[in-house]
Amino acid sequence: MGDLAPPRPFFLAGSRPRRPSPAEPPAAPAAAPPPPPSAFPFQAYPGNPDPLPSSYGRRRVSLESLANSPAYAYISGSDSDCSATLPRSGSLGDLHRPQPPFAADHGLASSSSTSDLYRASAAAPIAAALTPAQIFRPPFLSPASRPTSTLSWAPPVLEHNASSTALHLSPSTSNLALAHRPPLPSTMLEKVPEDKSVDSLQVVPRQVNRHKMSWWVTFACIVLGVAGAALLCYTGVNDAKKKMLDESQLCLVMNDDFSTGSLNDAYWSRDVQVDDRGFQITTNTDKNLFLLNNELYIFPTLTRDDVPDYASDGQTYDVPGCTADVPPAPAPAPASNATTTTTTAPRGAHTHVRRQQQDTNSTDTGNSTTTPAPPALGVTPASGGNSCKAVTNTAAGSVINPVMSAKITTKGKVGIKYGRVEVVAKIASGDWLWPAVWMMPENNTYGPWPLSGEIDILEARGNGPSYPAQGTNFVRSQLQYGLDQTLTPITVPGTQPPPLTKDLFGWFSLKRTSFDKSFHTYVVEWDESFIRFWVDGRVRSILEVDVDPKTKPSKTGEGGGGTFWDKGKFPATAQNKTTGSVVVVKDPWVDGGVTAPFDQRFYLNIDLGVGGRTGWFPDDEGGKPWFDGSATAMRDFNNAIDTWSATWPQSADDRAFRIASVKMWSKEPCGNANTNTK
Repeated sequence: MGDLAPPRPFFLAGSRPRRPSPAEPPAAPAAAPPPPPSAFPFQAYPGNPDPLPSSYGRRRVSLESLANSPAYAYISGSDSDCSATLPRSGSLGDLHRPQPPFAADHGLASSSSTSDLYRASAAAPIAAALTPAQIFRPPFLSPASRPTSTLSWAPPVLEHNASSTALHLSPSTSNLALAHRPPLPSTMLEKVPEDKSVDSLQVVPRQVNRHKMSWWVTFACIVLGVAGAALLCYTGVNDAKKKMLDESQLCLVMNDDFSTGSLNDAYWSRDVQVDDRGFQITTNTDKNLFLLNNELYIFPTLTRDDVPDYASDGQTYDVPGCTADVPPAPAPAPASNATTTTTTAPRGAHTHVRRQQQDTNSTDTGNSTTTPAPPALGVTPASGGNSCKAVTNTAAGSVINPVMSAKITTKGKVGIKYGRVEVVAKIASGDWLWPAVWMMPENNTYGPWPLSGEIDILEARGNGPSYPAQGTNFVRSQLQYGLDQTLTPITVPGTQPPPLTKDLFGWFSLKRTSFDKSFHTYVVEWDESFIRFWVDGRVRSILEVDVDPKTKPSKTGEGGGGTFWDKGKFPATAQNKTTGSVVVVKDPWVDGGVTAPFDQRFYLNIDLGVGGRTGWFPDDEGGKPWFDGSATAMRDFNNAIDTWSATWPQSADDRAFRIASVKMWSKEPCGNANTNTK
């Protein structure tokens, strides 16, 4: 192994030299020219520790390469006289620190190495052959930005101090101290006079006063803010008290908790008749109205359970115990030269006209002498105008009402003018059920409905919360009033005729539950200046209407001021239905009080309706199986009986409209509150 020639580095040009014999002295190798400059700075060249190309092989042992062949080293351009021969007896101990070639050109390199080992190496003759102009890239500096660029690269110029080999920074960079700046003058100190020293400086009293002033200003603002908040609360409470009834001035005229086991005849009467506006018949049977667990149940049932062939053509049903009188003969037809204008509400219009208009023509004695409300325009009622009989007529498209329910009223027994009504109830559940608590005028002071008004304390729909027109998670309250029904609005082509009936309504909704899951308290309060509806507390306000003839009402009529005539925004003219003539619309409540038509005595009604043509259930909403303006509306509803009746719960606790208590307070003296006199 000792006879093997050492490997030749790649930068030694020429042919492989002949292996010298042991007897011959080693000859100095010819100086080899430097390798051609590389286009890329990272390629190998003398002084660069880049890896060798694969064609030159690898070194096996570092010392062997150093001893037997030229070694890589950083060489100085001043070592041109060094021999390339490496004596075997050379000492490794006197090797100097490598010096990069460019350092010598800038005066940074030390003198040539005197090591015999270096002078005998291959690096010495190469360094001797280099000229000072040949500059190689120092290691660890960034390469050229573009390897193929023709621009030559030059190392940075370094300043050198001959007395030291260390690099020094330029004066501009070595002197990093910031310029001296005098400290800012204190705002608490006086300006130093020329004839005084710094020790004589004193705190300026004026500045101290300014700080004290700022503290007092802040404190005063806090006090004013607290005082303003207290004043706002005080005025708000006083304003709220003005819109609250004085409890000491209220007379309790009714308190029924249904704990007697039967309906209290001192308060209630049953209203038994055919309802031409709804699809139910109100009965006097205990099947549809009963008391259980100190609660009143109004329970709807299907007519086919009692009258199996009710839908057969020609079938007639006489309502047992009917409380409505047979109406008089119809009036004669108008003269041939009279013009009658008939209008039909557009399909889907949400116009709510109360179905209980038959209650509005009572006598002063309280007897149930009633005139049935006219049916919906273009509709033939099942009763044929008789509220005590229902008939199925296939040709006319009528059918006996498919549902039986119940209704109770305090008419002729308990009524109030101004005061409070409180009802604790749980609404019914089931498609197209219509639980309602409302008040009607006892004497119709200003004329039949809607001239004398209507107060709806609670109205709801039994459809589930997913019903798009407000299901069981909504409850609603409203005021209804309007002009004489003998008038009809004048229709102008291309425009919507102004309504002659005004509805002021509001609602309250629950997010995580619905009103059919538990009992809630529904209240109406009203006096000469306001009418307010709320549920489960005044903070849950449903509707509040203020009345003030000195101020103008809002655009919608709710809240604000003005009279109910102002809030109605009725048209200036209308058309008489009988004669067809145009008449000037006048204020029918001009002779009444500020709250007319709600300045008279009202009585209470509670019932559970089903369907109807009043617009309470809007057309084309929630799969409604009938249209309000259709002549066959009730028959269409009856044809879908298997669909909607399947949504009614079997349990009476869930299907029924349950009333826990009813209370009425009157603002009138207690001696007059329970009479039927105005």
